[in-house]
Amino acid sequence: MKSIFTATVLSQKMPKTVIVSVERRFRHPLYRKVIVRHKKIKAHNENFQLEAGDTVKIMGVRPISKEKHFIVTEVEKARNMKDTTVINKETSNKVKGKNSHYVPLRGTTRDKKKSQPKAWSKGPSPFGGDRPLGEKVKK
Repeated sequence: MKSIFTATVLSQKMPKTVIVSVERRFRHPLYRKVIVRHKKIKAHNENFQLEAGDTVKIMGVRPISKEKHFIVTEVEKARNMKDTTVINKETSNKVKGKNSHYVPLRGTTRDKKKSQPKAWSKGPSPFGGDRPLGEKVKK
């Protein structure tokens, strides 16, 4: 059986050769944490115009050279937005620029001041009484 992997293109600077990264995930036998390992592989490429970041399928074959034992069989996902198919026209109009998928998380903007919850900043005491928090008791 020939080994087939899904890989990400890292470099295409050599003629007819690309360097791809194959990701392998496994669970640690004792600690049960998922561990990710990467392996760089040189693959033969004659037919496809690839760029760094493209996702491809590679297949193991007989040795082509000293370090090349895989060939690129198909391109799964191209990095360029022009090469991908548009599924929804409404969302495709919103895509502008390469970082358009970035959505900041709530509360990450630095210009907003951190405010305390209302129960602790103003209003009646949560422990009873009419005195607002922060006010000293006069004896």
